[in-house]
Amino acid sequence: MCIRPFVSVAPRWYMRRFNQLLSFVGCRLNGAPRFIAHTVRFDDFKRITIGADCVLTDGCVILTHDYSYTTGLIALGRRPDTDISSNKCVEIGSNVFVGMQSLLLPGTVIGDNVIIGARSLVRGRLESNSFYAGVPVRRICSIMEYMARREQDGVAEYHKDKR
Repeated sequence: MCIRPFVSVAPRWYMRRFNQLLSFVGCRLNGAPRFIAHTVRFDDFKRITIGADCVLTDGCVILTHDYSYTTGLIALGRRPDTDISSNKCVEIGSNVFVGMQSLLLPGTVIGDNVIIGARSLVRGRLESNSFYAGVPVRRICSIMEYMARREQDGVAEYHKDKR
């Protein structure tokens, strides 16, 4: 059954079904994500943990493997019999927003209450209660500072989802 058409028509229904599907294929959910776009790319579901109230927006990619080691060995004249991969888990805390087309690399651990700007390249540990952005990602400010700036700029617009 294809649930993609329900994203815009019935987002709450879509997320219930999508969460069930993620659990079925081995993704660890620590609570229910708020929204995961149907265009998010998952590498190895069994190596990914997603916390409650997370939002993963369009085009995000979560990688859990890296085959660059084989390329390095070949460059050194030490070709292995088969490709060698490095496989690491990715952990996303609770109440995390990942901006469009961001790339989460193997071994990434994101704390709780984190905002990641669009098209960020995320690697390593991101501390809780922070706003990050960039290539490579860097900490811009705390969530408190980020929200104060947004409210001062009058950017916040509140929506009530009627679906």
